[in-house]
Amino acid sequence: MISHQRLRTAPLFGLLLFTALFVIPVIWFLLGAFSSNASSRTISIVAVRNSVLIGVAVSLLSVLPGLTLGWLSDRWVFPLRRLITPIIWLLFLFPSYLLTTGWQIVMDTPWMRGGVWAGYFNGVLGIIFLLTMKGLPFAYFTGLAVWRMLGNDLFDALATLAVPRVRAARVVITLLLPAAAAACVVVFVETIQEFGIPATLGAAIHLPIVTYAIYTQLTSAPPDFRAAALLSLPLVGFAVMAATVQALIYHRRAVALQTRRSKPLARCVRSQSGHFVAALAVCLFAIFGVLIPLAGLAYAAVGGASGTAGDIATWSSLFNSLCYGMLGAALALMGVLAIWPALRERGTWYGQAVNIMTLVNMAIPGVVLGAAYLIAFNGDWLPLYGTPLLLVLAYGAAQVPMLLRLLQVPLSQVPRGLHEAASVHVANHATRLLDVRLPLIAGPLCWGYALAFGAIFFELPISELLYPPGRPPFGVAIVAFNQALDYTQAARLGLAAMGLLFLFGASAAGLMHLAHNLNRKYYDVPVAV
Repeated sequence: MISHQRLRTAPLFGLLLFTALFVIPVIWFLLGAFSSNASSRTISIVAVRNSVLIGVAVSLLSVLPGLTLGWLSDRWVFPLRRLITPIIWLLFLFPSYLLTTGWQIVMDTPWMRGGVWAGYFNGVLGIIFLLTMKGLPFAYFTGLAVWRMLGNDLFDALATLAVPRVRAARVVITLLLPAAAAACVVVFVETIQEFGIPATLGAAIHLPIVTYAIYTQLTSAPPDFRAAALLSLPLVGFAVMAATVQALIYHRRAVALQTRRSKPLARCVRSQSGHFVAALAVCLFAIFGVLIPLAGLAYAAVGGASGTAGDIATWSSLFNSLCYGMLGAALALMGVLAIWPALRERGTWYGQAVNIMTLVNMAIPGVVLGAAYLIAFNGDWLPLYGTPLLLVLAYGAAQVPMLLRLLQVPLSQVPRGLHEAASVHVANHATRLLDVRLPLIAGPLCWGYALAFGAIFFELPISELLYPPGRPPFGVAIVAFNQALDYTQAARLGLAAMGLLFLFGASAAGLMHLAHNLNRKYYDVPVAV
């Protein structure tokens, strides 16, 4: 039951802030679908159908390879096993529009152009292939967690009871089915929300996909807000339903597989033929997922592909994204710290309201949030559209739900009694913040800031809808070059951005490690990392 506690100012402020940032703009935009606008064009049912069918196909194609890679990483011992996780993370962080651009460059080379593989790639199969590559990390993370939860106890029991191999396989598959279903749901949600691949390859082959169709309605002349809202309703509905199913499946899986005392699963040493097959699978995954698109970008960067020699003015988009990313990540962290007191009060109505709203908002696609901000802040009372402030606000708002879930555990580990004791013994609020609270959560905040910065730096749908004229972010510049078939500039800009982000991440990790050591030396505080 919800306890009738005394209302607190900080949690209520967090609830109001979350409502203002997410609930009101999104609901206002979606309600536009029911407005009476006779000039609205008919929505593309084909785009919705294509998105759903492609999402189902990608989710089914991603599960088995993802579970297999998780099995190889956690169960087998072979020479290339340690490369699986780095490749997965690199593919996970690889922006979808850069992945598409790399493959488009390869298919545009003289020895591939006009061939059978180029024909397959420039079609629905190419989009499904690229989306499957982007969906594999999600299936891998789910599968890896499940394999690690299956300890030796289960297999020892099956061996002791002399269970036949077929029946033992059925038992293991039964335990894996909830995880496979959860992976399918997660990949489906990520696929139908994807914007980069529809905006590049989808736009090139003129395949209607709902996320890009929403963007097209908003950028047409004149813009059709009602048609965009009508297209957003099924997208949001499918995403929310899938996220709800995933939460139920996760709860079911945790009950079915976790045990109190489970020995870690011993890795198996296979024969030479098994080593060869596993190493071949890892090599193929690395080649098709990472090496070929990177090779395509490098080939175009040295002038081997179509395009111009490069314009120095386009490099300003990197500086723009750096500024937007730093400001947006800082704003997202401030939003998390403001909303966290409400999320912590799980026994109150406002705590449960924020918990439900954050879960639902994680299923809201970026193109829908960008469209909601475009409409909400394009009127006379808050005319922020076309300004960098609105873009930074949207960036920060989009990252708050993810950061709330990411920082939930480390923030919960800080005892409330410590804050109350500090309030009694330290009168100055700034001193309490700097000497008591921040040292305890410095590590998680640094990681959260770095993740939010990386996500904002490569973000695309919000950038396309809200960027100020003359100051495009990096993603907008890349997609513009891609659509103009200017692969040289796109490749050079993309490789420079990846190198710049790598340097930023290394610097952030070094600073976090230094802050960790300083806190332990001077404050003797065990900072969470």
